[in-house]
Amino acid sequence: MPSFTRVPGNQVISNTTIVVNGTSVRVLLNGLKDSAGNDLVVTNDSNDLSIFPEDGSAEAKLYLISVRQNVAATQSVVSATIMATGDLSRPPAASFKVEFRFKVESARDLVVRDVTKQIFGVEQFNYITLAGPQVNIATFRHGDPNNVFDFVDTPGRLVHMRAFAAKFGDVERACWLMLPGNARATSVMVVISHGFGQNHAYYSNLGYSNPLSKALLEDVRNRFILCRWGQQVMAAKSNMALIMPVRARTGGGELGPFVTQHGIGAKIVAEILVNADAAGALDDVNVVTFSSGIFDANAFIGIGGKGLKFGLAVNQDPALGAQILGQKRRQYLSGWTASGPRAGFEFLPKSRWQNDPKLAQMTRDLGAEYLHTWALPNYTLAMALRS
Repeated sequence: MPSFTRVPGNQVISNTTIVVNGTSVRVLLNGLKDSAGNDLVVTNDSNDLSIFPEDGSAEAKLYLISVRQNVAATQSVVSATIMATGDLSRPPAASFKVEFRFKVESARDLVVRDVTKQIFGVEQFNYITLAGPQVNIATFRHGDPNNVFDFVDTPGRLVHMRAFAAKFGDVERACWLMLPGNARATSVMVVISHGFGQNHAYYSNLGYSNPLSKALLEDVRNRFILCRWGQQVMAAKSNMALIMPVRARTGGGELGPFVTQHGIGAKIVAEILVNADAAGALDDVNVVTFSSGIFDANAFIGIGGKGLKFGLAVNQDPALGAQILGQKRRQYLSGWTASGPRAGFEFLPKSRWQNDPKLAQMTRDLGAEYLHTWALPNYTLAMALRS
């Protein structure tokens, strides 16, 4: 009867559970045919392991069983059942269970994985983006300081959302993916937010020293995608996806390799979209950034996102009035972060926003920050996509 033994030691392990302190183990399969004379194949019930045949004879064969590198870089325990079978419709000729325990390793190659179920317990989220007013682009006059905006109501739209984690070396960051619910995505908007460190106390309470903090991911999803950038994307482009890397306070900068490592951001965007069966969106990659995010956005366009087909670059009230990289740009300035008017920017002082239905409420809530914290980040992306 076929059986497994552990090497070295020749301990018979069939019908037992072994614990391996590490990421690999060698086993010997004694007997290479089942009772019906079928050649035995060694396999397992997990996608986390690789099995490699090594030396063998007519009576026995050695196998190396190891944890896949991408799994070793993201988990510390892996369990599986190892089976020798000649007919998958029948019980295995021999089997044992194994539990690998190890310290999480560095990711030698980029590892991108869907963590929606791991963190939230669901396969994906289905939401309606926030309904609300947007600038009526039909009455917008570019470069006219006397042009006062009109507004139109925009409905919320169905979207699907999933969370991904991307790890390179020892640095891991989460990314949200939003897909249109009623269309196939043919383009994608990458959102580079303002720095979170400028509001350290708030984000510390959300656990942003942990890049996969559930509270942090929920906050970014709710405030910045469903109620800000994702809402504007859906108001203007019903076939556009959105990817937003989530900032965290660990080594490697708030956005990690997404912006700092040559081409890594591009690979992250591509792997997320391919995983979601939305690779067609890679034909048109757009970028929006706000406030202090301008410097990371330029690093992404120039370094991390190398290899992507960049389209529109939208610059919302950037720190120091810095210009965004890109051949096709829409840039907006309020006067809060840099004086205006300024070449290359649409200057948007408060006098142009007097018809905003939210003006009274947001001025009451935000005071002098109405333009920078409300008007420009909440309206100008949709303006750029429609103009």
